[in-house]
Amino acid sequence: MYKLNGESFVEANEKWAEFVYNNRIDVLDFRGNYHNQAANYDWVYGPVADSRIASLKFQVKNNQITPQQFQKLLKAFDQYNQVSFHSIASLEAITFDKEVIIDGYTFKI
Repeated sequence: MYKLNGESFVEANEKWAEFVYNNRIDVLDFRGNYHNQAANYDWVYGPVADSRIASLKFQVKNNQITPQQFQKLLKAFDQYNQVSFHSIASLEAITFDKEVIIDGYTFKI
């Protein structure tokens, strides 16, 4: 994975909030070029945005708050991080160590 083009966020800071904003908003409303709308990154890792993200996006779209306010109001869940895969190469780089069966469904982890 380290040979692939990726982006990693250690914490939910302004850079993370800008990236989240630009990946949730319409192309015409971008704030800068910092996003992954064109899948320039093979993978992205970082904090999970809290469940208010849809509401905040709606408020920006309806001019109830500014993009800057969106970034300040956006929070991350304290205990969760995520990785998202945006290319075939990143998916091919994943390996699984074992299988777990939960409620009759088999998951490879």
